[in-house]
Amino acid sequence: ACKSTAPLPAAAPAQAKPTDQDLMDVSVQQLRQFYKARTFTVTDVVQWHLDRIDRYNSVYGAIETVLREQAKADALRLDGDLRSGATMGPLFGVPIVIKANTSIKGQVTTAGWDGFTRKGHELIAPDDALIVKKFKAAGAVIVGIANMPDLANSDTNRSTSFGRTGNAYDVRFSPGGSSGGIVTAIAANMAVLGNGTDTGNSIRMPAATS
Repeated sequence: ACKSTAPLPAAAPAQAKPTDQDLMDVSVQQLRQFYKARTFTVTDVVQWHLDRIDRYNSVYGAIETVLREQAKADALRLDGDLRSGATMGPLFGVPIVIKANTSIKGQVTTAGWDGFTRKGHELIAPDDALIVKKFKAAGAVIVGIANMPDLANSDTNRSTSFGRTGNAYDVRFSPGGSSGGIVTAIAANMAVLGNGTDTGNSIRMPAATS
């Protein structure tokens, strides 16, 4: 038998993986441009942020619960939507974190208090909070639940359900509370966006420190 001399088909070029230079402090608009140009997939971007969480969360204590598998599944689904030509929502493929007092269906809503985590008495959310529904409808990918002080009743960010959150710029200091876990996660590039709640300085103080 004669061997074929026909050239083999060229292998498809490997897609570059995002680097720190690409995604550090990335904006929603920049992410949108990356996705439109097929520079990176949503899976690439979500995995980069999950890797940041793995690398730095033990130092900063910003994220109480990492929603790793769900985030990866959501990223794969969004990549499929992009390939099929579906319309991109305003927060398409944007990794976000949710404050621990904001319900995510099937997850424990700790609000920072260990009383809501006690075995057999966990405060498991039966449905998503309205803001979570809106984030999901806009195409955002939830990568984790951010730490907060017990029941938001402190201007520090230490909880009985998880522990202390440090400031992203100097871990010896507090990011303020009660939305401190959110701002530390964003400032440390573990997520691009997050939600906060404020009754008496709980967004304003952390925003000022980060």
